[in-house]
Amino acid sequence: MQSVMTFWCRRRIPVAGILIIAAFAVLLAAAACGDGDDADASPTMDPQAAIDATLASFFAAPAVTMTAPAAANSDTDAASRTPLPQSAGGLPTAGFPMPAAPTATPASLLPAAETMPTPPSAPGSSRVAFGDLTNGRYLEQEQPRAANVIKGLPWVADGLTAAEAAAAAELVNLAAFHPDLFFRIAGYEWIGLDVAARRTRLLENLRAIAQQDDPTALLIGGMPFLHTLEPPDFAAMESLSQLAFFDPTALRRILSHPTLRNGIDDDWAKIVTLLHGVNRINPTLIDTLLNPQMVTLEERVIQLPRSGETLLAIVRTGPGARRSMDLLEHSVRSAELFMGEPLPINYVAVLYETAVAGAFAGTNFGTHIVIRPRYDVDDGSRDADQAGHILAHEVAHYYWSGNANWVDEGASDFLASVSEFARTGKTVAVSNPPCATARTVQELETLHLTPESGGFECNYSLGDRLFIDLYRSIDLNAFQ
Repeated sequence: MQSVMTFWCRRRIPVAGILIIAAFAVLLAAAACGDGDDADASPTMDPQAAIDATLASFFAAPAVTMTAPAAANSDTDAASRTPLPQSAGGLPTAGFPMPAAPTATPASLLPAAETMPTPPSAPGSSRVAFGDLTNGRYLEQEQPRAANVIKGLPWVADGLTAAEAAAAAELVNLAAFHPDLFFRIAGYEWIGLDVAARRTRLLENLRAIAQQDDPTALLIGGMPFLHTLEPPDFAAMESLSQLAFFDPTALRRILSHPTLRNGIDDDWAKIVTLLHGVNRINPTLIDTLLNPQMVTLEERVIQLPRSGETLLAIVRTGPGARRSMDLLEHSVRSAELFMGEPLPINYVAVLYETAVAGAFAGTNFGTHIVIRPRYDVDDGSRDADQAGHILAHEVAHYYWSGNANWVDEGASDFLASVSEFARTGKTVAVSNPPCATARTVQELETLHLTPESGGFECNYSLGDRLFIDLYRSIDLNAFQ
């Protein structure tokens, strides 16, 4: 059974920073949340003037659209809820009987007459033959039609690279263990496209759902959002997979919601993306998000120099600030520009809602970001002043995740400071109060703090200071 893991990145609401400022007003007159010495010593980051100028040239303020996702059409043909499998070239229909349980080395079986034999991999070849895949030989012998469908794909027919072998293995195992589901998706055009890691991941997620609940996976496999694939569809599938693993009852309840009675389409995939995180923190919000009269979706398509076309989305259930989309775009552009690497995701979704755990201001769930609504404002308040930094911090977690907490939180806070420097000219400086629990990173690591622990904020404090020290001490290009 495959385990599904979510990486949670959170930034605490700086309540402690407010107390420090009140107590040490003279020392911290020019700082937001840092210590006085750090703020006074901060360089102006002149080498980053190029980033400031470059980012400024990007903001042509494209048109903003505010729409509610389209409600499901009750007149839609019932087949759109559970489409018939797409038959081509004599493929079996969705009632194909389940074979004996696949094994890596099946018992001696006579090969079926219609099986296309797979030549062995040539010695020294970097290509993998179909028969070398786990259950590849089994499929050829027991389900030759399914094997021929996979072997007939252009990217399989000429031998498999390592990346292609991973994708082919997912198809083989879908066909072997979940044949109805395999034949339901086999006719989709994207199955025949050149392999991409995110399509392989989508197949992996679909198979993971089938391992938990085969009928539910079969239902999902026929839904409109999978007919053609857009960036939100991959995130939606990730969300569905995590729901299937952590709370299958919630998944079935979501899929039976009246709004999704005709299946998940491309519009509602953008909302479904949010639901695994919402289900963990505030499940009562799910019905609100699936109500087309209660939820709004603001979108903007941008072109990033390295990542290309990227869709930004803000989901709300109440009023918000028009500038929040500008802050999101700025954060995304700044992060990619400073990191010098493509943004790892082409769909950046932000939900402003009370679906953030504990006392944190925001959470990056990997598929999407959630931030408290109090920061979706433009009223000159302290919350409004912090909104850009909080957004930039959570966006930075798309680059910085899966490491020690002090690395991920410290690097994300540093990138947030870089983003805010480019936007406002505020110097790149420590943005967290000193740690009262540990004096060094080494000491911090011995404490094994969880996000719920008192002192977890030291990951921000010490991590941020380490990156600030490195930034001040070495050449900028070497630092980057």
